[in-house]
Amino acid sequence: MTVETSDTTIASQPTASDPTGAGAPIGTYEVRERMIDIPLTDTVTVRALLREPVNAPGKRPAVLLIHGAGTGKTTEAYGDIGPQLASAGIVTLVPDKRLDNYTLLHRDYVGMAHDYEKELDLLGSLPNVDATRLGVYAESEGTWISSVITAERQDLAFSIIASAPVYSGRQQMTMAASTYFAQTGVPSAITSDIPKLALLDFSLIHFDYADFNALDYYRKLTQPTLIAYGTLDASMPLEQGAQEIRSQAATGSGNDNITLRYYPTNHQMRTGSALSKPGLPLDEHYTRDVASWINAVTAEDSAVAGTSAEGWATPMTAGAQPNQRFAIDAGISGGPLSPRSLTQIAVLMGGGAVLLLGGALGSIPLVAYARKRRSRGMPPRGGFAPGLARSLWMLGGGVAMTLAITVAYLAAVITQAMQLETNRMLFQGGWTVMRVLSLLVAALWAKLLLQYRDARRHCNTGAVRGAGHWVVCATTLLGAAMATGALAFWGLYGIPIT
Repeated sequence: MTVETSDTTIASQPTASDPTGAGAPIGTYEVRERMIDIPLTDTVTVRALLREPVNAPGKRPAVLLIHGAGTGKTTEAYGDIGPQLASAGIVTLVPDKRLDNYTLLHRDYVGMAHDYEKELDLLGSLPNVDATRLGVYAESEGTWISSVITAERQDLAFSIIASAPVYSGRQQMTMAASTYFAQTGVPSAITSDIPKLALLDFSLIHFDYADFNALDYYRKLTQPTLIAYGTLDASMPLEQGAQEIRSQAATGSGNDNITLRYYPTNHQMRTGSALSKPGLPLDEHYTRDVASWINAVTAEDSAVAGTSAEGWATPMTAGAQPNQRFAIDAGISGGPLSPRSLTQIAVLMGGGAVLLLGGALGSIPLVAYARKRRSRGMPPRGGFAPGLARSLWMLGGGVAMTLAITVAYLAAVITQAMQLETNRMLFQGGWTVMRVLSLLVAALWAKLLLQYRDARRHCNTGAVRGAGHWVVCATTLLGAAMATGALAFWGLYGIPIT
């Protein structure tokens, strides 16, 4: 994506009522705030913060601001952009996010869209609001919701899409993790595992919203649309996503009135850090541009600006030059390894750990029983060939230790990488330790197998005697094999990194 100019200013062609093409600037009106209650169901009511420009003439354009991920309290979200837009003559409404049906494992974006549509209807019914000049503003996860709204409510006058993932959560998170890992120097072997994680089958935990497809709705995007991204945001498809929305809208509904702006900001369109942190200011031009764009597409005598791309006096694509490092794989839901087969690999890791624990616990009563018989001068009824028990416990313990350290290492790497923190000692040094441990596990396997072979040859009583000892042996070996297979799948036995 190539920007036409670094100047993000937005203006339509001059009109009789608006010779600047940007409408009333921010600060034109004083702002009145009041809380209102909006019933969504017979039992669920949310509060919403309404901001209105004082003494603005006639009925005003209005915008519903939709939350991104998180709790979304009306008093905690959009506390700067809401009042500023209102001071430019635009009525704004920020409702509380409904949380009784919003959890980590369940998010119904279509149902959430219908809730927001009820709030849109209330906003449009206010006496100082022109229902024909009503639109939506959404950020991040909220853009999945707004894509449904704009597809179902083509009577809306406009749509603003900020920091949009565009693709499914599965696809977007794959790209985001790959970018974070590459930027912070995480070993390439771990970075290459990200697509494998993305292919996991989440249906068992009902994590189905990871596959929500907003593209089906963007094909029905008929409204004039403003897309905004921060170029410091490593988690979003800055170029590919914008191109996709434009392509879907153009081919699906013939809509080419899509303005694109890039700012040198983070995911929340704020300056001062590439990460989302509290207290950071919005880009100095961002709210100005949003207000100008809304005023332009809703101006009563700017029909050209509101319906086609030819009505703009400023470029359709402008701002800081984006650089999306990794492309989103549109085919991430398929491939040589099916999602269910990868779930089975994950089960190997967890199942192996459980079996190893079971083998360790199962050996406790065997040892106690053997000691009791010896104390009574009675011969044991079962046992392992000389040296075999030690090798078996060493293998089980070595695999369990490697598995635990691997999980702890990956958790530490992911935590630091997602905070854009570079830690070469942890990333590279830790990976070297993991490779050494994997070789140790391989050596323990070889030692055990050789001892078992020798025991079979030279022990008249067999390598393992007694049902209890066979159960412990089988459980430990099966758990070690499962865990070792999982470690191999995730790259511990691959080509050494450089």
